[in-house]
Amino acid sequence: MKIGIWGVVPSNAYSGGRYSAWILAEAFAASGHDVTFFTNNQPVFMDDFLSYENHSKIKLVMNTFKEPLISEEVLDILIVVPTLVRSHHIFYQALDYAKRSLAKVVLYNFETPNWYNELSSVKKDPSLWDGWKLVAKYSSAVLSISKEGNKYAQKFYESVNPNLLYAPIHLAINQK
Repeated sequence: MKIGIWGVVPSNAYSGGRYSAWILAEAFAASGHDVTFFTNNQPVFMDDFLSYENHSKIKLVMNTFKEPLISEEVLDILIVVPTLVRSHHIFYQALDYAKRSLAKVVLYNFETPNWYNELSSVKKDPSLWDGWKLVAKYSSAVLSISKEGNKYAQKFYESVNPNLLYAPIHLAINQK
């Protein structure tokens, strides 16, 4: 399969969600899939994976996310790695790219406001997740990083898209 992973990466810092997304890319590459990682900055953690046999097969496509990305590449799946931002242009661009590349859209879910705000003493404005809901509206599936997160995701996204498939995806972070 041809799999794209789409998301912003900080220019000079680690991010747990971005790191997790890169591990996902490594896992797909190790399974023989063609993987393209669309991002705005080269991840500072890429060298952590130099010893992985298929690491060099991951295609890195740099994108400022300011203009639509033009490509003739056809993808089977585009996994959108969301971020908490008020501006939704990154999400609109991902959906536009998925449509033009004929890809099924999958949302990679880290947290939802119902889960976060239920357990945190410091609450976050649920509207920060509006971009995630936009992507979920056009997605085929939501992959969550844990079983617990998956339960909350099902409750959060059910009114956005009743046809979504849900699955927790557990990544091996201590071994290849």
